Amino acid sequence: MRQPIKFLPYFKSTAWGGRRISVFKNLSVNCSDIGESWELSAISGCESIVANGDDSGMTLPDLCIKYRERLLGENVYQRFGTEFPLLVKFIDAKTDTSMQVNISMQGDRDKETIGYAYYPEGDAAAHEGEESGTTALAQCEYFKVNKEDIEGSRTLSNAEDSFMGIVCIDGDGKLKVDGVSTSVRQGETLLLPAHVDEFDVEGVLSLLTVVIPALG
Repeated sequence: MRQPIKFLPYFKSTAWGGRRISVFKNLSVNCSDIGESWELSAISGCESIVANGDDSGMTLPDLCIKYRERLLGENVYQRFGTEFPLLVKFIDAKTDTSMQVNISMQGDRDKETIGYAYYPEGDAAAHEGEESGTTALAQCEYFKVNKEDIEGSRTLSNAEDSFMGIVCIDGDGKLKVDGVSTSVRQGETLLLPAHVDEFDVEGVLSLLTVVIPALG
């Protein structure tokens, strides 16, 4: 297991939802009340579903049980078992000025840990004209988030013994692992198995990468 995994998200209709998520994700249907799109979720009843490869149709929790540390990483597996520890989602609230990407711990750990929100809209101007590179956005005991701006080709690495969540907030391009390319575009979220230490990215892309740091 070394190729990126794409998922079908769980869409949550809310009273405050709008069309921003469906436009952002380039959905063919006109959805006017999507308040949240749960991109990486193992929460019962709201599970992400594998969209590609031999495991297409499996839920994220079943995938964790099947592959264990091969998917999650030995560090993550020892800490959390087969329970996928993060929840990654897009949120559209009509009262907010921007759609947000929210990353938090799942389960009871939510009560004692942090959530992290990143607002892609309105951020482009701040990065306009900057050279492509890595920006550290957040780090805590439970996860760390980097923003990767790519123009052309670049090799990204994952030094942690952890899976990597990849959230595409802008652009269109490809991820290449072991010579196999996987397309990625704005609004998509992928999971990269833990044993992939580095991979190539090409295109014009802004990615959020999320990993679980090793303790100590």
